[in-house]
Amino acid sequence: MLHLLKQYCSHRYFIVFLSAISGIALIVGFSIPIFCIFKKISGIPCPGCGLTRAFLYLASFRFIEAVKQNILVMPFVLSALAGIICFLADRFFGKNWLPSLHSALTSKVAIKLAIILMISSWAYNITMGN
Repeated sequence: MLHLLKQYCSHRYFIVFLSAISGIALIVGFSIPIFCIFKKISGIPCPGCGLTRAFLYLASFRFIEAVKQNILVMPFVLSALAGIICFLADRFFGKNWLPSLHSALTSKVAIKLAIILMISSWAYNITMGN
């Protein structure tokens, strides 16, 4: 049973990783227009405003510009790197790190930190007009 859970988690994270890469490739490859419905309706940038531009800057290895667009890109990048490392360790070295990473990322402390970071990013976006 534990082996099936481990295998399911590995496939699930791998599918999420491939979906993220595919989304970035679509945006870069097809020049999809970038807009925020929340900002169009309210005139106020949302907490995620600038994330698409930040990921596009990351795709071209321009990290400082990415962080300037939206600081929330860094937790995504760090989580993705941790997930990739755990996935590879689980797959090739027989480790069992993905469940531990999942528990850490969904803990109450991590969720509270994410909420604080999102609110502060939103305040920054409103101040800077991203």
